[in-house]
Amino acid sequence: MASEQTYETVEYILTELRGFTKESRNLYVRGEDRMIVSYAVNEIKKGDVHPLIQQLDKNGATAAFLIVAHKITPGATKVLKSLTSFPIEVFYEWQLISNVLKHEMSPRYEIVPPESHAEVFRTFASADKLPRIRSQDIAVRYLGASRNSILKITSMQSTGIVVEYKFVH
Repeated sequence: MASEQTYETVEYILTELRGFTKESRNLYVRGEDRMIVSYAVNEIKKGDVHPLIQQLDKNGATAAFLIVAHKITPGATKVLKSLTSFPIEVFYEWQLISNVLKHEMSPRYEIVPPESHAEVFRTFASADKLPRIRSQDIAVRYLGASRNSILKITSMQSTGIVVEYKFVH
């Protein structure tokens, strides 16, 4: 069983950052989307993936948020990516115990909607001119941002409020 801090972070990610409504501890809904939160106590191996996907399908999942306590083997990761018709995000429990975005020194992250990209490019000319942030960065993963997204990052510095944009690669 995951710690309370882990579930609090998951709830924050799904409700505050992604706009889902919590229906139960393991089910979040946004319109037609049904995000199932699943927790794996043991190591996840290739053979564990099929029963997991069947359980998610049975519960009507359109997306899944998988919390892994120990590890997931490369074979299981490959099968997860190839077998599902919906996205499954995998987080290790240690990535969720402390919510890095709620820290007082953490900047505010937002995904820039695609229709606003042209406005950002007027300033920076193209995505090539923007600073980059890796798709595996924990803030990017919390937001659910995908490659080629643009993030607006607002921080408080000694000179005042600073706004910067980063391209997810």
